[in-house]
Amino acid sequence: MKVETFLYTFILKVVILINEGKKFENSIKKSVPENCYFLRLHDPAQSFNQTDNLRFSLQNPYDILLFSYPLLFCLELKSTEGTSMTYFREDFVDKTKKQSFMIKKNQIEGLLKANKSDGIVAGFLLNWRLKNGSQHTYFWFIDDFLQCTNTLAKKSFNESDVVNNNGILIEQTKLRTNYKYNIEKFIIDMKNYKNV
Repeated sequence: MKVETFLYTFILKVVILINEGKKFENSIKKSVPENCYFLRLHDPAQSFNQTDNLRFSLQNPYDILLFSYPLLFCLELKSTEGTSMTYFREDFVDKTKKQSFMIKKNQIEGLLKANKSDGIVAGFLLNWRLKNGSQHTYFWFIDDFLQCTNTLAKKSFNESDVVNNNGILIEQTKLRTNYKYNIEKFIIDMKNYKNV
């Protein structure tokens, strides 16, 4: 009976985590101004089958494409109830065991590749869900992310690391059960930053 209770609790926690990430994603989507193009890159079916039997596995370079003339935003969304987020770095890899990072190698590489082109803003939208029910959400340029994480001695970063390394707070308003994010202001700020 204990094993069944443990499994039920574990599955319930996984479902809640998935739902919270989806809630964040949906809130972002609903916050995008109507005059912007929004595309969620759907995860390939095999990404849910975490076996080593596949010869290769398609993986999206990031979650969202958002276009507001003249800028294209390539964004990876992450949400956590914890105090930190793990990230891939080559020297963290232990080939003797299976590892999972919140921010994966292919996501870092995808954002870096996108960032090489003019007119593209590439980075992370990072959401911290705090125990008191409030949330803090930041945009972090891929370059600032790498500059910070390449020098960190730890295998995760926290909200302070983001704030101290040029993370941009996204204004948000709590609705009844979700948040509305001021994506319009974020886009305007990025256009001013990019001088377009």
